[in-house]
Amino acid sequence: MTAVTGYASALAEGKIEDSGQQQEYLDVIYHKSMQMSGLITLLFEYVKLDSEGFSLKKTREDLTEILRESVAALYTEFEAKEMELEVEIPENSIYFSVDRVQFQRAISNLLHNAIKHNPTGTAVGVIMEEKEEYLEIRICDNGVLIPQETADYIFEPFVMGDESRSSKGGSGLGLSIVQKIISMHGGEIFLRQEPEGAYKKAFVIKMKIEEE
Repeated sequence: MTAVTGYASALAEGKIEDSGQQQEYLDVIYHKSMQMSGLITLLFEYVKLDSEGFSLKKTREDLTEILRESVAALYTEFEAKEMELEVEIPENSIYFSVDRVQFQRAISNLLHNAIKHNPTGTAVGVIMEEKEEYLEIRICDNGVLIPQETADYIFEPFVMGDESRSSKGGSGLGLSIVQKIISMHGGEIFLRQEPEGAYKKAFVIKMKIEEE
């Protein structure tokens, strides 16, 4: 808000006469306004999930289909950053009782997170495995590790990870929303960092297998 007010004031008072600099100021105002709009939207989503009276609209859904759709929707963004995408999803359908809109939002947030906060050329893995008692979904990458002091609180509101995350306009709410959604579905999510593995870090979702 301070930046927008300052640049807008300078333009309104006619302090900037150079057209090139005027355009630069307008670009900053637009960029900052879009950031604020995004933050307000995320705040609304975060508060809505925690508000009294809100409940999930669960239906029987194929999670393999939801995962494939989520990846496909962002494929061009992965391509734009020249990311190597590995998708390992079972061919058989795996049904769970979920709120399709909210669950897909959680997966999309994690995928956006991998795209936004990793450098060009990063390898990203989207892996689903059916274990004996639970289903595991991993959004992995071989990008930069998150410092442990931040990783311990990564799902808390307004925790933005490393300096690069805050510099890229992160709100620190995306992962908190993911955690709320997964928790409301009876699952759990955590960050796993393994520097020696094929992927350096992974956001792991565990969902208990539902009885037929």
